[in-house]
Amino acid sequence: MAEVLISKPLSRYTGNKRKLQLKGHTVLELLRELADECPDLKDKVIKGSGLSKLVIVYVNGKDIRLLNDEDTVVDDKCEIRLLEALAGG
Repeated sequence: MAEVLISKPLSRYTGNKRKLQLKGHTVLELLRELADECPDLKDKVIKGSGLSKLVIVYVNGKDIRLLNDEDTVVDDKCEIRLLEALAGG
């Protein structure tokens, strides 16, 4: 199981859990499992058949947008960080 670290602002949707152990072979699979486990978080992480733009995901300290995006492969040794995206002007 991969370790998923949830940022403080997003933890309000996980029952204040900041660290979870989840299964998945890709970032998308992992975050779908997270959405199933924490339904209040689903709209923040999943949009249609892919990832929402409301979150930024890091795998082992690297932004997945610079890797293979939602298809980035994860394993039991990976640390995934989930941050809320900021927007504004």
